[in-house]
Amino acid sequence: MDHILTGLDLIVLNASLGLNLSDIFNPMSALNYFFFGKGPWTLSGIEVLGTFHSSLHANKSTVPDLQLMVLPLGISKDNGFILKKTMGISDEVYNKYFAPFSHQNTITIAPVLLHPKSSGELRLQSSNSFDKPLIDPKYLSNEDDIDTLIEGLYFVKKLLNTTIMRVHGASLNRRSFPGCENHVFDTRKYWKCYIKHLTLTSYHPVGTCRIGDVVDAAFRVYNMRNLYVVDASVLPSLPSGNTNAPVIALAQRAARIFKRKRKEKRNIRKQPISYNICYIFNICT
Repeated sequence: MDHILTGLDLIVLNASLGLNLSDIFNPMSALNYFFFGKGPWTLSGIEVLGTFHSSLHANKSTVPDLQLMVLPLGISKDNGFILKKTMGISDEVYNKYFAPFSHQNTITIAPVLLHPKSSGELRLQSSNSFDKPLIDPKYLSNEDDIDTLIEGLYFVKKLLNTTIMRVHGASLNRRSFPGCENHVFDTRKYWKCYIKHLTLTSYHPVGTCRIGDVVDAAFRVYNMRNLYVVDASVLPSLPSGNTNAPVIALAQRAARIFKRKRKEKRNIRKQPISYNICYIFNICT
């Protein structure tokens, strides 16, 4: 399972936010950060995170099903130098959809699917432990996930009517996404096509070594003496937000477990050992 997102460079502004990639890649920005802890390098890259319930999520007392991830810069701003590769965007798609906005101010307010119904699989490629496993995330294999992301895009559209968005002249990027040219822009069919062509990982995969199936409560792999797994793969399901905090909590718990085990081993070694002198010299009768 994984959190997936859509909506890259979906919003175009006619006003500058006062930040561009040339500021970030400027060597002086790096020096300013390392020596003084100031400047654009202090930014996380994701300015705001917020969760909410889609209209498809009837029970509002349960966990939210969508998150909004706000990025102040579009991937078109670096002319395909870094962000295109990071996001896995092909040259063809970048040149058709993103490149025309390289000299405009674009931002991303990405709907993130928090609890997808689609579930992938991981299989061994061979009996050779050095061969990479075969991973099929099966994104959007359940149609409900597409419908939920469409609701997320509708929510982003509503944000364009807020005062701050109007001040910056925010509007939707109305350029048809490659592969969706035959659909009328801003219709449900268009957004469904758009999501199928532009849905990306949030790099939050979980569940491939889940607790109870692969590892025990102490993170030890079953039937293995000294093999432990302590990362997001042991989570049995996705959290309603980024995986960073849960993984830190897991690591803290694992550290306590390992320290306790190490202390127990030391105590065993310190115990006095009594020997029967007759057995040592083989003179027992």
